[in-house]
Amino acid sequence: MNKKWMPIVAGILEIVDGFGILTSAFFFLILGYIEHRGPWQPWDFLWFFLWLSIPFFLGIVSVVGGVCALRRRKWRLAFAGAAAAISLPLIALFGLAGWIEYDYNLPQLYTFGLGFLLSISPIVLLSLSKREFK
Repeated sequence: MNKKWMPIVAGILEIVDGFGILTSAFFFLILGYIEHRGPWQPWDFLWFFLWLSIPFFLGIVSVVGGVCALRRRKWRLAFAGAAAAISLPLIALFGLAGWIEYDYNLPQLYTFGLGFLLSISPIVLLSLSKREFK
């Protein structure tokens, strides 16, 4: 058993990033629905669809890439999931950070820093463990 721990940790971090992106997109959807004033127009639905389809797509790619990293298969897909997880700090600033700042009095800087560390580390770990993939 000469397998390294790096793909396992990278896969777990990618899955956490993906669920963080999906959760942030969900909170962004809920907050946008609550804050919307006036009657709904067709372009409002188009705006919601465009702004929320991108985070949902990135979250799903990140989760699938994390599963590939845990199984040590398809390095390119695992790396694409890690690259999709880079968007976590930006999405979390719009979705989760306001809720965290309101409920727990944590500044948004901590949320951004944690998301940045969670999104960069899988890329580094996957780059170092490329030879373990089939």
